[in-house]
Amino acid sequence: MECEVYRVEDISSFLESPWRKITWTTEERGKIMEEIRSYKPYLNSVPQIRILVLGPIGAGKSSFFNSVNSVFRGYVTSQAVAGSDNASVTTQYRTYPVKDGRDGKPLPIILC
Repeated sequence: MECEVYRVEDISSFLESPWRKITWTTEERGKIMEEIRSYKPYLNSVPQIRILVLGPIGAGKSSFFNSVNSVFRGYVTSQAVAGSDNASVTTQYRTYPVKDGRDGKPLPIILC
């Protein structure tokens, strides 16, 4: 099994990176979405990549998944329970396949 791990200590430098500046035109959005749709994992034995989303309570992990899923589905979804409280709303490890379009064809990524 192969695994790559990335860790961001200080998010401010991440947010200011020049590579992250994206002009959100309809064309650019479509291009990024198509790159995700056509992504093929390096290993043929792995049909989908799993992306582990970590953060403190209330950071927006479930909301992030719901936003990504909504963009690809074409309407607002609320598959992952999201909210804010002093305790975590998400109480256990879950995997969320991202689906494309109204028919829900799975994309090659799973958010965990």
